[in-house]
Amino acid sequence: MDATVSLILTASDSPEAVEGFLKALGGGGLSWSEEGREIIVVSAFAMTAPPIGITWIQAAEGSGVPRLRRVGLEASRGSVVVFAEDSVRPCEGWLEAYRRAFLDPAVKSATGPSVYGSSKAAWDRAVFLFEYGDFALGIAPIVRPSGHNFAAVREVLASSADELYEHELSLDGFRCVDKAAVTHVRSYSPGEAVRDRFRFGRNYGARRWKGRFRPLGLVAIPGVAIVQGMRMFRLLTHRSLREFRPSWPALAVLVWAWSVGEGVGWLTARACGKRRGTPKGPASERPATGPSGTGLREA
Repeated sequence: MDATVSLILTASDSPEAVEGFLKALGGGGLSWSEEGREIIVVSAFAMTAPPIGITWIQAAEGSGVPRLRRVGLEASRGSVVVFAEDSVRPCEGWLEAYRRAFLDPAVKSATGPSVYGSSKAAWDRAVFLFEYGDFALGIAPIVRPSGHNFAAVREVLASSADELYEHELSLDGFRCVDKAAVTHVRSYSPGEAVRDRFRFGRNYGARRWKGRFRPLGLVAIPGVAIVQGMRMFRLLTHRSLREFRPSWPALAVLVWAWSVGEGVGWLTARACGKRRGTPKGPASERPATGPSGTGLREA
């Protein structure tokens, strides 16, 4: 497969985090002026002066990452689409590893490993382990896409949904690309860490359990907590993740935040439906080209 590549960076942290990602990406000698490559940054906040050669789209206020992915996908042209979040920094050779993987026509989707950054804060470590511990190298075979680092051919991503969730992609033709690694660097306040896990769990529960008997949502909370707790225990007892063990109290709080959120999502699934995890963006999110040379597109 002679792949043309679109990189979509979903920005939910800050303009400074986006700049950090692009700096790390540029450090690998990548030129986005090369034919067959493009980079699109989609955020819910404004960026006054995007770098030359970068397309920046400001989505509707309140848009979550799944909505930002869909907006970016609709504006992209590549036959292979790579998704990353501004919470990470790409490791050397990251994008080229994806490009090479998709030269094999049997590969339809892929992900790379997640590496922890340098923060020693318990909440930062807890968030990483809860969200991305399963994607650390050497823990277990990586068999599904990681939300902050994955790629797919365009036809796999085709959907009429307003949001794009990595866990809903087909795993036919999935591959883990070891050299397509990213380092997670974002820091979190305790309130942010807990609120996000509750919100993500609620959205997941609303989508997964829509149409099921709703009162079971309350009964499911302890069961979800047990399953998630067992997953965290398995990770914490792995010898290569020993540094995360002191963060177990924060991790326990995140487990319960997610579990309660998933139960609430199940309970309210009919109200939330499959498309209401984040606001639906207006038609104006399909942007017009901005001033020549700036790469800026405005909603």
